[in-house]
Amino acid sequence: MYKKEVNTEHKIDAFLKKADEKEVYKDSMKKEKTNKEDVNEEKIARSEKMQNLIANATDNEKKIIDVLTKHNGEMLRTEISRETGLSKSSLSVALNRLERKNIIEIDKTFTIHKVMFTSWFKSLKK
Repeated sequence: MYKKEVNTEHKIDAFLKKADEKEVYKDSMKKEKTNKEDVNEEKIARSEKMQNLIANATDNEKKIIDVLTKHNGEMLRTEISRETGLSKSSLSVALNRLERKNIIEIDKTFTIHKVMFTSWFKSLKK
């Protein structure tokens, strides 16, 4: 009987921990949304340097860059998948290539990954 009680307590603790992580994630997304509204960011304009980098990208990479550009350079991975229509594997390959090229960075802090342009890539527009 003791073993079942311990196992049940462990399951409850795991469930509560996961619920806490979701709350922290939701809070961080709310704060970020508020910050975006306060800053009132402009859409990222493409410079000649950016255009040269994008010219060497694959079609899938271009789709991702276009979608990110429309959304001020930040989106959730699931949103990118929906908007581009890319499969999970194609999206993963394209995101990894863009990350290696230092065009994007992926925040993997939470279960849902956030994709954003790197500060280096944004600085090219100047």
